[in-house]
Amino acid sequence: MSYFKKYRFDKSKFKLGMRTFKTGIAVFLVLMIFGFFGWKGLQIGALTAVFSLREDFDKSVHFGTSRILGNSIGGFYALIFFLLNNFFHGAFWVTLLVVPICTMLTIMTNVAMNNKSGSHWGSCSHADYYPINSERRDCFVRVCSSF
Repeated sequence: MSYFKKYRFDKSKFKLGMRTFKTGIAVFLVLMIFGFFGWKGLQIGALTAVFSLREDFDKSVHFGTSRILGNSIGGFYALIFFLLNNFFHGAFWVTLLVVPICTMLTIMTNVAMNNKSGSHWGSCSHADYYPINSERRDCFVRVCSSF
């Protein structure tokens, strides 16, 4: 338990800074937009808003570009899984074999495209795209809402 000794609550550091406030506003706007359009996947949208905010505008744009590329690659491989899963009538063995292979292909494709920072976003985020028993529209909304 000595691992947690360095984590102490310092009430003098417990304050609302501008970056934290902007993060709250970003999450609010994402939730409002998702609610307005009736989209599912609020968690993915909110996480995207939080993770995309960086120290300055250029870093935010670079991060967002990398994430869009990573998610697009992940979405492509998720579409391949979705088609195979439908072809084999949702058999569990397809999920068991194809999802890990598509995850590895997502990482490999991102690294080959010099998008190493986007490779983990694509591989983690696209795991939510794999609908086990979902409709086509739900899969499409999941892919689009992650941007």
